Amino acid sequence: MPVMIERLIALLTGAKSGERAKTLFSFASVFLLLTSYYLVKPMRNSQFLKDFDANLMPFFFLLIPVLSLLLTQIYSFLYDYIKTYRLISYTYFFMIACKLFFLFGLSMGGKWATAFFYLWAATYFLLCNAVLWGCINSLYYSESAERCFGFISIGATSGGIVGAILSEYLASGPFRTWTLLVSAFLMGLALLFMFLAIKTSDVVKVNTSTPTKTDKKPIWSDFSYLWQHRYVRGIAAMVFALALLNTVMEFQWNKTIDLQAAQKQYLQDMQPLNLALNQRHNKPAQSINPAGFALVRELKQVEKEAHAEKMTAFLTTHQIELATPELISAYTRYRDNLEAETRRLISSINKYQGIVGVLLLIFAARPLYRWVGVRWVLVSLPVLFALVTLGMFFPVELMTVVWMQTGTYALNYSLYRTSKELLYTQADNETRFKLKPLIEGPIMRLGDVTASILKLGLMGVMVLLLGMAESQLDRVYLVFALVIIGFWLYEAWGVGSRYEVLRRNPEESNASK
Repeated sequence: MPVMIERLIALLTGAKSGERAKTLFSFASVFLLLTSYYLVKPMRNSQFLKDFDANLMPFFFLLIPVLSLLLTQIYSFLYDYIKTYRLISYTYFFMIACKLFFLFGLSMGGKWATAFFYLWAATYFLLCNAVLWGCINSLYYSESAERCFGFISIGATSGGIVGAILSEYLASGPFRTWTLLVSAFLMGLALLFMFLAIKTSDVVKVNTSTPTKTDKKPIWSDFSYLWQHRYVRGIAAMVFALALLNTVMEFQWNKTIDLQAAQKQYLQDMQPLNLALNQRHNKPAQSINPAGFALVRELKQVEKEAHAEKMTAFLTTHQIELATPELISAYTRYRDNLEAETRRLISSINKYQGIVGVLLLIFAARPLYRWVGVRWVLVSLPVLFALVTLGMFFPVELMTVVWMQTGTYALNYSLYRTSKELLYTQADNETRFKLKPLIEGPIMRLGDVTASILKLGLMGVMVLLLGMAESQLDRVYLVFALVIIGFWLYEAWGVGSRYEVLRRNPEESNASK
């Protein structure tokens, strides 16, 4: 290889001689995995909002940690009996098969298929991403990881950009139904490049022999191990807090997206109904008629078979001379276009978040790790979340929400995620391959469910029991978020400080500290 090309690769990747191949293959692997995921992620949310009301999301979030724990425990059980890399292959092949199943199932299964797809799509990636990064962590020591992980994370972030662009293209074109097929193919390629990275690595901190059969451990043994080790427990606390804050903010953001996107699409696709209602009630022609908009929102709550009856009753009540079949056709068009528009909007957020993230990783990662330190990078995200949470106390427009999501996601999925992965380089294989899926699966989803339970509890007490306005509920919810941010800052600073101690003293580097 020409010297100039070697120098360019070294400059871009931070990799020294002997590290370049595994770094490039690791980059390709996370790039392809994230591309495949960002095809599924917008589809997951848009399919849900197509068939269900946004306020039902907290109920689904209650199930996700249970499913994630079940999936992780199955993986953890098999980890003790199957070679690590073979188990990872089986895991990826199973998830690819699930994508192919939903490729056909979504078009035939109705709301039940959408519900199962949403639950699966909210759990599968956490395990796949955790085991992939577990492999990458096992190929590097801390010194080389601080040089190379920024570049590898660019693969993840740029994969998000490409996935978002592909998703946006597929959502607005004739190939919308191909999304899961393309995602499955890319996930298979991610597995291939992961094994190429392992094969070319001079460092493999994994026992590749067949595991010896051990005594059966109770389901809580992993939780007990995690609780006893302060360093690993701190990582888990950070993951829990981030997931909780993400869910709190997504609940707030999704309400704005769902409402304002629906209003825009209603004016486009339900215009005959809206004009007729406004003429009947002497309202401006282009204003959103409350009764008409309420109808299309209510139709989402009932089965498709009941749409004609409900529409006929509405037309009779309001004395509107429109044919029911014509209205059903308009509503079907509205529903499909709203799903595509919502998916396009989510995809654009993911795209711009990725662009900002790549810029942060290219220009900021290595200088920050060298001159500022991991702990300061770790506390930057909770500080940003605090500012965004304070902003949500005021009325926000759709584009404000878009930029709030773009900023927090960009920092999360670039510098913060890279810093979190660096923490695992000071852990052992038990942590990387068994506790990491537990932390980034069930414990992460426990943060989601905590946010959901709080939301439902506040809704039950403040809105249903006391009859308070929903805006008051939102303010209390955001105050709770600020408290969690304080806890998150404390844990991030503590774990980051401990990492830097272990980094300077390699003889202390193990997860039991």
